[in-house]
Amino acid sequence: RRALPGGAGEGAQVTMAALSPRPAPTDTTPRWVVEVSLKPGNPDPAGAALLQQINALGIPGVTEARVNALYELRGKLSASHATDVARQLLADPVTQDFRIDRSGASIPTGPHWRLEVWLRPSVTDSVGESVCKAVKDLSLPELASARAGTAYLLFGRLQKAGAEKILEKLLANPVVHRTSAEPR
Repeated sequence: RRALPGGAGEGAQVTMAALSPRPAPTDTTPRWVVEVSLKPGNPDPAGAALLQQINALGIPGVTEARVNALYELRGKLSASHATDVARQLLADPVTQDFRIDRSGASIPTGPHWRLEVWLRPSVTDSVGESVCKAVKDLSLPELASARAGTAYLLFGRLQKAGAEKILEKLLANPVVHRTSAEPR
């Protein structure tokens, strides 16, 4: 078995939680969303770099930024299978935790802005393709598809215009990405 970016192994904490964006109402393929985050106490270099870029852009009020990996898994996976995928392929048990959800709602983590960036369905997702291949190598039920995305959690006093400017100038290209921005 080959490890994917983000690590692999046993022992990560599992918390059932809800994530967004929601699936299209007409799509009946079972869907799981895995969010991989750093364990408390571990530095978040991507979050620190984003915070510096936000400050350089002149957007006031953001005091902390965290960057989490998102994986949307579609296929006939049970909760146990989805946990196996997260534990064995997507999260490093030493430095990362993961949350798994099936509903597509949001994770409550305190007051912040949550910005999500996903590749559009028409764009090739090489990470998603690697996840599908690795799941097959684990002899788990085959995935219909897998997509990778990123969740950016921005803490502090941020206005909607600032969140939208961060998405537009720093995080996403509207030609290839779909985005969401929600205050929590």
